[in-house]
Amino acid sequence: MMLGFLAGAAMLGNTFVFPIDASPKAPINNVVELESHFVNSNRWGLELSDDDIDLLYRICYHEANDQSDKGVQAVAEVVLNRVASNKFPNTVKGVLFAPRQFCSEKELRKTPSSERIEEIVNKLVWGESEYVLSPHAMYFQTTPTGDKSEIKLGQHYFRRNY
Repeated sequence: MMLGFLAGAAMLGNTFVFPIDASPKAPINNVVELESHFVNSNRWGLELSDDDIDLLYRICYHEANDQSDKGVQAVAEVVLNRVASNKFPNTVKGVLFAPRQFCSEKELRKTPSSERIEEIVNKLVWGESEYVLSPHAMYFQTTPTGDKSEIKLGQHYFRRNY
């Protein structure tokens, strides 16, 4: 997320430092503290729009609403691992709607709300949860493949990219 008022600011930890303006109307203190949720600190370094996060929530609900919290999070991690990879589209929408992947946009529109899944996705996106999978996990399915990198969470088998 790029915030327009941050133009020209330098980042020091979770603090933005603004250049001192010579204008008499400029504030005396040029340091602005922002709450950590403004700084997207997930392991992918991805800046996700509200639409991206909504799509991520919807796919997690569609694929894993009956799974454990770790199972839901693992689905989201696979999607974000793909977005960060140069082998897949570089957007959440591109990953989800690639041919023969996940489900249709029409199916996702029917997703009901779930506070549990929304909380899991938000914590992951903002770097507030421990990661479940390796950043190389790119696939999941409901049947085992025999791949040695495969791990099982609930009813899904997660594995790395080949």
